[in-house]
Amino acid sequence: MKKLTLTLLPFTAIFSMGDLVVTEVMSSSRHLDTSINGDWWELTNNGSTGVNLSGYSWDDDSNLAGQQSFPSYNIQPGESVVLLNEGTTSAIAPFRAAWGLSTSVKIFVASDFGSFPGFSGGSGDTINVFQPNGVRIDSFTFGPATSGSSFSNFENGNPIPGGISEFGVFNASASTENPSDIGSPGIAPAVPPPVSPSFEAPLEIHWPAGQDSSSLEILPTAVDPNPGDVITLSVIAKPDWLTITFPGNGVINFSGTPTNDDIGAHPFTLIAIDNSNVTAATEQDFTFHVLPQTSPIILNEYNAVAENFFLDGAAEGEAAAPTDVNLGQIQGNGGEWMEFVITGDGSSPVDLRRHTIEIRSNSGQHTVKLSDHPALSELIPGTILTLSAEFPTHLNKQSQLSVTNGANFVWSNIWLYDRILIDQDDSLLALDPVINDLNTRVRILNASDEVIYGPSGESVAAADTNNNSIPDTLVAIPDTEVFKLEQNPTSSINPLFAIYNDGSSSTYGAPNTWSGGTQSQSFAAFSQTNSPPTLSLRPVGICVRGVYNSAILFTDPNGQSVTITASGVPSFLTFTDGGNGSASLVNNRPITAADIGTYDITITADDGQAAFNKAYHAFQLTVYNPAPEVILNEYNAVSDDLHLNGGDINFDKDGRSTTRDPFFGRALGNGGDWFELAVVGDGGPTLVDMRGWTIEIGEGKDGGSFEDGATVTLSQDEYWAAVPSGTILTFIVNDTASGGLDTDLDRVDEFSTQGWSWSNINLGDSSMVTVTGVIDIDSTRTQFIISDTEKVHFGPVGEGILEGVSVSNEEIFALEASPRPTTSMFDNGDLVQGGGYDDGRIDSTFGSRNRYLPNAETQVKVLQDFTPFILQNTSFSAWSQQFGDVGPTDENRDADSDQWTNLEEYLFGSDPTDGSSTPEISVIPETESISFTIRLNDSAYDYQGERSGDLQSWVDTELTELLTPSPLGAPFGKYTVSYNGDAEQQFFRIRVVNE
Repeated sequence: MKKLTLTLLPFTAIFSMGDLVVTEVMSSSRHLDTSINGDWWELTNNGSTGVNLSGYSWDDDSNLAGQQSFPSYNIQPGESVVLLNEGTTSAIAPFRAAWGLSTSVKIFVASDFGSFPGFSGGSGDTINVFQPNGVRIDSFTFGPATSGSSFSNFENGNPIPGGISEFGVFNASASTENPSDIGSPGIAPAVPPPVSPSFEAPLEIHWPAGQDSSSLEILPTAVDPNPGDVITLSVIAKPDWLTITFPGNGVINFSGTPTNDDIGAHPFTLIAIDNSNVTAATEQDFTFHVLPQTSPIILNEYNAVAENFFLDGAAEGEAAAPTDVNLGQIQGNGGEWMEFVITGDGSSPVDLRRHTIEIRSNSGQHTVKLSDHPALSELIPGTILTLSAEFPTHLNKQSQLSVTNGANFVWSNIWLYDRILIDQDDSLLALDPVINDLNTRVRILNASDEVIYGPSGESVAAADTNNNSIPDTLVAIPDTEVFKLEQNPTSSINPLFAIYNDGSSSTYGAPNTWSGGTQSQSFAAFSQTNSPPTLSLRPVGICVRGVYNSAILFTDPNGQSVTITASGVPSFLTFTDGGNGSASLVNNRPITAADIGTYDITITADDGQAAFNKAYHAFQLTVYNPAPEVILNEYNAVSDDLHLNGGDINFDKDGRSTTRDPFFGRALGNGGDWFELAVVGDGGPTLVDMRGWTIEIGEGKDGGSFEDGATVTLSQDEYWAAVPSGTILTFIVNDTASGGLDTDLDRVDEFSTQGWSWSNINLGDSSMVTVTGVIDIDSTRTQFIISDTEKVHFGPVGEGILEGVSVSNEEIFALEASPRPTTSMFDNGDLVQGGGYDDGRIDSTFGSRNRYLPNAETQVKVLQDFTPFILQNTSFSAWSQQFGDVGPTDENRDADSDQWTNLEEYLFGSDPTDGSSTPEISVIPETESISFTIRLNDSAYDYQGERSGDLQSWVDTELTELLTPSPLGAPFGKYTVSYNGDAEQQFFRIRVVNE
């Protein structure tokens, strides 16, 4: 067990009898490189003349001269030399590199002395330095090491405040190794000018209600680094029940017995001033936390393993390495998670609705406000409740209250970003991890904001090292272990007096184990005659492509019959209890764009018993656009200073010259910030009106949130009014002069043969787009949301949506499938090759069809298929044949006597055999315009709008023509002619030109 001993100074120094003093000791390096992780110490000449070290000697604790003798070396005034416990001089260069030391810093190694006794980092040690005559001139005694941090003195041999090197304080820096050490080898910090008194930890004091605080052994202390100063202390704003006395020498004592009415945080301020008449007084805020004597919920365990480590610092796949009982060996040990036990009175359910869980550490704070959902109103004693930033909500994941082997617990997990069980509006979740090895602690408040538990955690839990039943040494946890309770959970567990410890055994969602797995918690006190049902199969939380069909399954540990009900089910879904614990949710009609949104649904299972009979599953169903008309096709994630797949302008890092974009080649940065959309319409040759659409460019965050960085709004330019499906649209920041491309509409047109075209839009072209915010498209979870003026069409889509799809800064993100309205942002090309989005590896295809491997059986790449978007040309004669014998055979004949010729009905989209079906013409007086439906897939005809003031003379001037999608769909368009002049009366017509 690691413990942090709270003493004023972790070492003592016998001041120099000469000019040589020990100024730094590293007795527990964290370096993984075994060639430079030996112990080391630093010797400094603080005299005014040089000293030849020949004949001088040192030892670690024998107090005998001559044990390790220095070679001849002149140490100059103010110079510091380093003694490194590595065998030969080959360690010097990498040690210099790790610490950034110049060649002027002298480094001795073990071979310079014949031997180098290693220091005891666990219990402390002593370094003695002797003159050639055997007289000891300096002695440095240090205590248990803080791994990776050196003990440090000023250049005169006096200790720095606190005694331990801190990054950025008194010249201390971090080595380049990972994990790094903190120290200042070769540089002894200068003695600072007089400073004000300061207070040493703890700055927060914890004590249970009902006990006299005079028994406290974990106490703050006032210190003054200026020799000879005397400190005077005073206090302001303390609670009435608390007495604080100052017996002298910076000692601070507490007394007074808080009651249950005093539970909570009590801030006060201590003031320290010395008698130097030079330095100012120091005011320090403290908090006295009064802990509840019993709690209905207690902390059981939390994960402190850093994201780049495995549990216990083991290597991946290392034999016999510690693993978590549910997570196995996973980097970061599952990320941020914290585990509680519902204790209550041991038999009655606990209501946690509207409770607040405050989790804080040195890196930030999470404030988690639980909702008022019924699932939180009857939590069963013996429930292991985990909060996780990584794993989805799963209530009653395990249920075994009634088993006979003593493992009587229920496990429920709640995702920190759950929008049903956690009130996200009243919660505040930090962007960076909070649950870690940096003094993580938790406090729980009830619905009335009264403290019912804590604070509890690393900076609270303590051990009784002097065996007087009073904790005196705070438990510290490294970044490769977990913090856990090593005793059976009860409501009387106190965060200060309980047996909390750190260790390498991890039991997310299960009773804790310790002592190498030989001991484990017993939940037998929570045993019941009935266990609630267990959720075995959860419903799916997303609906894409307009279809939803999800099975639900509960099983009952006692074999009882389970009835399942549901609430919050939207009208387009049907819930069915299938019996035997099974149920289903199925769409009862096609899901449309009108159904887009998020729906809160709660599934309840009941085994019919008198108590502990219910289990819940509350989830959000998100319905996405079932048929998006525009989708993301590709975006560039190559960093500005890199090439596709690394390498240089000629070859990638694998030596290939063929790794190149068809437009940019092997340009640095692969063209800069750009992305590519595919217009898919309804899946065939249709037109899409994209005027006023927006494209949000942002970054995906933990919990699935989207942080907007920039918004691209399409203009009202007539190009956007009728974009043909099959169009590849590229948007790029750089213009042609900067290595990108200016706006170039219809730059490539392959519609007639392959069904696609390419138009490029430069994002600086204000006639086509308006950009707000800063565009930043890179390899850090870039995502896009494409919306029309009423709804989201597609997204968020990009990195961070799909498991296993992680884009590097030498790759692109691309759709490795043919673009269709059925494409979903959840189509995972990493799981199904040729079936969705992937990191694209090194293929980049700006302005052309994406290229990819269609399946695992072939290594031949294919291009996206756009042929469904080919608009097939037709003719009047071919059209006529579909009406059979009764159909038109003559262009100028009026087959149905509706005053429209057969050719006119062909061109303007009506039925020549139905007199009630005539071409649709719309006159809009307000805009002085007229609209026609026109046929687009007969190249023999073209259309021209004309106007007249007298029905005699017709002209085509002062008119604006606009083509937009037609309600008839392909192959028609809506042709609108508007008058721009000032004449009081105008007539309009459309003239068909036979080409």
